[in-house]
Amino acid sequence: MTYCKEFSALLDPYIDGELSPEETARVREHLHTCDGCRAYVQAALAIRDAFPEAEDTPVPDGFAAGVMAAIRADAAPGSAGDPGGQRRCSPWPPAVPSWCWPSPACPAPAAPL
Repeated sequence: MTYCKEFSALLDPYIDGELSPEETARVREHLHTCDGCRAYVQAALAIRDAFPEAEDTPVPDGFAAGVMAAIRADAAPGSAGDPGGQRRCSPWPPAVPSWCWPSPACPAPAAPL
């Protein structure tokens, strides 16, 4: 779904009723002429309306900062989230390439009886 870059930062606050009256009017006017933004808003409203019992949950102070710090730490050089860092051990064996699979066209040799 494509929508306008100019209005992308306003669409979610519009849906949540967080815009000033002037911004709300501006977005409403834009929605009359832009199919992409209108489709985005309609889809978001349909999702919100599908879960009427869902409420905004307050988060503790510093929650967003803690999440961002964890993301930065995971992406830091040498961390497990860094592709250049050390590889993590996996309990799963490496995948076997498909060219190693037995082919039905080449049956296994028969065992002597």
